[in-house]
Amino acid sequence: MNKKIFLKSAIILLSVTCLINAIKALDSSGVSSSTGEIVNQDRIYNITLKVKTDGVYNDLGGNVISENNVLSGISGTKINLKVSTNSGYRFVGYQSFLESGNSTDGLLPIENDSFEISDKTGNVTVVAMFEKIPIDETIYFSDEFSTENINNYLLSENLIGKIAVSNGKLNIHAPGVSSIKPILSRQIDESSTLGYEIQFSIQQIGEVKQWNTFRVVFKENSDGSVYALEFTGKAVSIKKLSSIDAPNQTGEKYAETGHNLGSEEHRIRLVVRGDTVTVSDNEIPLLSYSSPENWEGATASIVFTPISNRSVSLDDIIIRQTRALRSLLVVSRIDGQEVTDIQPGSIRGNTSQVFVGDSLPLEVIEKPGYQFIGFKDEFGNVVDLSTFSVPNDESDLVIYADFQTAEVVNRETKTFYIDSIEGNDTNSGESETNAWKTLEQLRKNTLIAGDRVLLKRGSRFVGEDAALTFKGSGLEDAPILISSYGEGELPLLEAQGKIESVIKLYNQEYITIENLEITNLDPNFSTSFELNSNNNRSKILRGVHVIAEDYGVVHDIVLRNMYLHDINGNLNSKWNGGIFFDVYGTTVPTKYDGILIENNYLERVDRSGIKLVGSTWANQNLKNNKNIPLNWYPSTNVVVRGNRIEKAGGDSITVRDTDGALIEYNISADARYQDTGYNAGIWPFQASNTVIQYNESFRTHGVQDGQGLDLDHVSNNSVMQYNYSHDNEGGFMLIMNWYEQTSPTVRYNISQNDKDKIFELARGGAQGTAIYNNTIFSDSKLTGRAGVIDMPSTSGGTGVKDIFLFNNIFYFTDGEKMFVEASDAGKYKDSIHFYNNAYVGVEVPDDPKAITEGITLKGVGTGPTENKSMIANAGKFLTGQLDGYRLPENSSLAKLGVSKEEAISYFYKKLGVQPTIDFQDNGSLTMSPTEAFALARQTNSVDAIARVYPAIEGVTYDTDFFGETLSSENLSVGAAQEKKSVFEEKISDIEISDVKTGIGMRYKRSNQLADVNLSIRLINKDELQYTINANNPTFSYEIQLQKNFGEYMDLSESVTITIPIEADKKILNVLKINKNEQTESVKELPYRIENNKIILETDELGSFIIEYQMEKIKKENNTNATISESGKSSLGLQNKENSDVQAVGDKDYFSGLELSNKGEELSREDSKLMGNSINNLQTIKESESIFEGNLGRNKELSDMYQKSLPKTGESNQAYIVLIGLFSLFVVLICQIFKKSID
Repeated sequence: MNKKIFLKSAIILLSVTCLINAIKALDSSGVSSSTGEIVNQDRIYNITLKVKTDGVYNDLGGNVISENNVLSGISGTKINLKVSTNSGYRFVGYQSFLESGNSTDGLLPIENDSFEISDKTGNVTVVAMFEKIPIDETIYFSDEFSTENINNYLLSENLIGKIAVSNGKLNIHAPGVSSIKPILSRQIDESSTLGYEIQFSIQQIGEVKQWNTFRVVFKENSDGSVYALEFTGKAVSIKKLSSIDAPNQTGEKYAETGHNLGSEEHRIRLVVRGDTVTVSDNEIPLLSYSSPENWEGATASIVFTPISNRSVSLDDIIIRQTRALRSLLVVSRIDGQEVTDIQPGSIRGNTSQVFVGDSLPLEVIEKPGYQFIGFKDEFGNVVDLSTFSVPNDESDLVIYADFQTAEVVNRETKTFYIDSIEGNDTNSGESETNAWKTLEQLRKNTLIAGDRVLLKRGSRFVGEDAALTFKGSGLEDAPILISSYGEGELPLLEAQGKIESVIKLYNQEYITIENLEITNLDPNFSTSFELNSNNNRSKILRGVHVIAEDYGVVHDIVLRNMYLHDINGNLNSKWNGGIFFDVYGTTVPTKYDGILIENNYLERVDRSGIKLVGSTWANQNLKNNKNIPLNWYPSTNVVVRGNRIEKAGGDSITVRDTDGALIEYNISADARYQDTGYNAGIWPFQASNTVIQYNESFRTHGVQDGQGLDLDHVSNNSVMQYNYSHDNEGGFMLIMNWYEQTSPTVRYNISQNDKDKIFELARGGAQGTAIYNNTIFSDSKLTGRAGVIDMPSTSGGTGVKDIFLFNNIFYFTDGEKMFVEASDAGKYKDSIHFYNNAYVGVEVPDDPKAITEGITLKGVGTGPTENKSMIANAGKFLTGQLDGYRLPENSSLAKLGVSKEEAISYFYKKLGVQPTIDFQDNGSLTMSPTEAFALARQTNSVDAIARVYPAIEGVTYDTDFFGETLSSENLSVGAAQEKKSVFEEKISDIEISDVKTGIGMRYKRSNQLADVNLSIRLINKDELQYTINANNPTFSYEIQLQKNFGEYMDLSESVTITIPIEADKKILNVLKINKNEQTESVKELPYRIENNKIILETDELGSFIIEYQMEKIKKENNTNATISESGKSSLGLQNKENSDVQAVGDKDYFSGLELSNKGEELSREDSKLMGNSINNLQTIKESESIFEGNLGRNKELSDMYQKSLPKTGESNQAYIVLIGLFSLFVVLICQIFKKSID
C-alpha cells in the first residue's frame, strides 16, 4: 500500500514538475530578447550616475549628483541633476545607457538637467561628460563659476561678505560703488588689426528697481579717468567718468539707448576695436560709439563696478582678443564667365567673413566635366593660398574660382581587370590576361567617366587589401561601373575588422557597384552571431559607406546584387553594419539626388542593415547653417527595393533626411537580433513624404521597440501601405511623436500574429494620424503590454494628439483588450477615435458603427510564417499566399466600408470642429517637417489627416492589399476589397475566346472590333532571339485579332486578355516581345491571377511569354546568371546569338530604371545593358538557382540558408514539445512499474 502511495505521489510530482517547466518555456518563448519591457506601472527603477572626463571614467572634470538624492522611482518620477565643473574643464552633456549596456538612443531626453524615469528604458545609467578646455591663445580670462573660488579677482574692501558663487553664478549684493577686477592671463594686445571683447551674462536678483545698477569699465587713462558701459534700470549708455569709483549720476555721456535690465538674464557682448566700441544684448545690437580722439590714448582695463545698492548676478565671463573682419565672396567662373546655376565644383571652407591677417582655408573639389584652374582676386591677380593673407581693408574681399570645361580627357575610357589569383600588379590591368592582382592598383589610379573595374569571380581580397576605394566620378550618360567577370564565386572582400568600411565613396557621383561579396568580421569580438551574443561596444565596422561633404548635389549612386554578411560592428552605434549614406559639412549645402539600393542580401550585420541619409543639412532638431532656412535640404529620388535583411543586430532599413523616398519589396527577417535597445524592422525618421509598401517584416525580436514597421519622428505625410507584418515580438506598428510629426497614414496592411501590442502610439501619437482598412489577426492573446493600442510615455513629445481609425478588422481570440492597461491609452482613449471597424474577440471601443457580427475571412491566420527567399509576400508577387485574408463570397463586410470622406466628416462632427486649413492648398507636401507641424498646430487634428499622398513614380493609392481596384462606392472593411471578376458580364463589353487554348479577350464595343476572331499560335522557342532562364518553364503565344477574311487588326483601345494556367504553377513574369525590321524589344506587363487565369491589360497584340517558377533547385543550372565583360548582370533575358553583353559606357543605368518604371519599351541592346535594373526583371526571382548564381559562393543556396540558422535554441516550441513527451514517458513508465508491483 505504501508503495502504491509512493508511486502515485512520484507520478504527481513528476507531472507537476514537467508542467511547470513547460509553462516556463512557453512563457519565455514569446520574447527572445534578454530585456523585455515591464508592464507593471509600479515597478521601481534605479538610476546610476557616473562621470567621464575626456572619454575616460574619472571625476577630473567634475561631478554630478541628484538633487534631493532621488535616484529611483516608478515611471514618471522626475530626476533633477546638478553638475559641478572643475577649473580648466567644461561640461559637454549627458550620455545614458540601458541595463544591457546599450545606448538609450535618445529615448531618455535630458533637458535642463532633468528627465523622467520611464518604463521604456527601465534601469538606466546616466553619464555626465566633461572635457578639458583646450588652450586658446585668444582668451585673456574666462570664468563659468563652476567652483566657489573667486581668487582670480581683485575686489574692493566693501564687497567682503557681499559676494559669493551660488548655483554656478556670481551673486553680488554691493552696498554702493564697488569694484571687481578680473586678473588677466596677459596684457591685452591692441595693434591695428586686433581688438578685444568682453562677454558676460547679467541680471538683477532680489528686488528689481529702476536706477543706476552696474558699470563695466573697458578703458582707463593715465590720469585715472575711465570709459565705461553703464546700465540703469531703463537705459544703457557709454560714459567717460573721472575714476573707477566715480559717484552715481556723474560723468560725460557719449551714447545712450533704452534698455531694461530686470530679472531676466542678458548676454552682453562689448567689442572694442580701434576707436570704436559696439554693444549687443543676446546678439541684438544696442549701441555703438566711435571716439574722435581715439580714447585720448587710454589703454584696455576691465573692471566690473556695482554702483548702487542693487543686487546683480554675473555668469560666464569671457575676455578675449578679436580681429578685424572682412566680408568674403567666392564666385565661380566657367571659361571666364560667372555662373550661379551651375556648380563646376564645390568650395569647402567658403564662409561669409574672414579675419584680417588670416589665410583663406579654401579647398576645391572638381565635379565631372570641369577642371579647376586656380583662384584670382577682383583685379585679376593670381591668389596663391599658401602665401595669401587677408589684407586690412573695409571693402568686401572678392575671390574668383576659375574652372574650364573638360571636354577632352587625356585618355579613352577603359575596362580594368583585377584577379587576386592569376593577376600581377606590374600588369597594365587592361585585359583579363593582364589583370592586376590587388585593389591597391585601383586605389592609386583615378577613374574617369565610363570606366569599368571588374573583379574576377573567385578572387579573395583580405584585410587592408579588401578596401575598395578609388578617385573619380562618372557622368549622367557614362557612369563608373564596379562589378565582376568570369564564372564561379562572387569576388570576396574579406576585411577581417582591419578597416572601418570595406567600400567607401567620398564626394563621388554616377557610380554603380554590383555583384560583390563583403564581410568585415573582427576576431577580437564575438563571431558566433547567436541571439544577443555580440560583445562589440566600441569598434565601428561597415560594409559600404558613402559620404558627401560640402559638395552640393551628388547624383546617382547604385548598389545592387551584393551579398553582405558577418559584420560584427559596434552595438552602441546605429550607424555601422551594412550600407550607410551620410552628408557632412557646414559650408556647401549638400544632398543626394538618386540613390538606388536594390536586390542585395544582407545577413548577420551589426548593428544596422541599411541606413540613409544622415545629414547635417536636414536636421530638423538642431540649428544649422543660416544658408538653409529651417534646416531642410533633404536627399531626393531615394529607392530601397528588393533587398533581404536577415538577423540585423538592430534596425533592418531606416531612411532619414529624405523627401519622397520609396521603400518597397524588401524583406526584414529577425531584426533586432542583438538586443540593441529600441529598434524595429523598417521605418523612416525625419523623412517627409516617404512611401513604405509591399514589404514583408517578420520575427523582429524583443519589445523595445520590436515592431515590424514604424512611422517615426518628423516624417510628415508618410504612408505605410500594402505590407505584410507577422510574428514580430514587439507588435505591428509604431508611430512616434517625440518630435514634430504630422499626417502619418497606415492603410491596407495585414498583420498576422504580431505580439505584445499592435499599435504603439509613443509620446502621445502624431497629429493627423489615420489608420484605415488594415486587417489585424492574432491566434493567441497578447501578453506583455497586452492590448491592441499602447500609448506609453505621453509626458514627452509634443503632446497627445487625436488618432483616427476606420474600416479596420480587429480579429482576435476571445477576451483581447483594446487598450493597454499599463499605458496612458485608457486615460486618453477619448483622443482615439473609432468609426466603422469590425471587431472579433476584442473589447469594442466607442464606435458608433461597430461591426460585430458576420465577420468571416476565407482562411484567416493561414498566411506564411516563414520566408527564406528574396521575394516578399506582397504586391506583384502574390499568387495566393495570403488569400486567407480575402473576403468570402457574399461577405457582410464586402459593402460595409465607408469612404475616407465620410469618415472625416464624422470625425469633424464628433470633435465639434469645422474644416479650417486646407493642407494641400497650403503646400504641406513641399514643406519641411517643422513647417508642416507648425501649420498643423494652427488647426484641429482632422484637418491634418492627409488627403493627398506623396507623388512618387510607380506608386498608386487606388487598390487594396491584393491589387484590386478600389471604387468610389461599395468599399469593403479590412485590407481586402470585395473581389470582382474581371469578366463580370457587362452590356457594353464583348468577350471572345479561343476554344483550343482557352485564351480569352474582352473589349469594349467602342473599340470598333466587329466580326473578329482570336488567332492563337504557340511559338517555338527557337523562333525567339531571347530566352528566359533555362531553369524556368515557359509558354510563348502569338495572340492576334483577325477579320473573317484573315486581315490582322490593330487596337485602338486597350483590351483584357486571359490566359489559363496550371493551378499548381507560380508565375514569375508575363513578357511582351515586340519586333520590327531591325530590333526586337521586350517589356514586362503587369498582371494578376484570378481563378487560375492570368489577367492582363494591353493595347498591343503580338508575342507573349509566360514564365513559371522552377520546381526545384538545380545547382548545375547556374549559367543564366553570369556576368559578361561589361560587368552587367544578365539575370533576365539573354541574346541567343551573342551571349556576351557589349561594353557600353554611355548608358545611364539609373535613368534607365525610371524608363522601365514608366513601362516604356527598351530596345534589345538597352535590355542587355539594363540587366536587372528593369523593374521586375531586375528583381532576383524566387527561383533560388538564379539567386545562387548571383549571391552564392559556388555552393547550394540551401547551404547558405542553413548557415544563417541559429546554432542553438531555434525554437522554444520544440523545447515545450520535448518536455511534454518526456512527461508522458515518465508517467507511462511509472504506470508499467506500478502494475508490475501490483
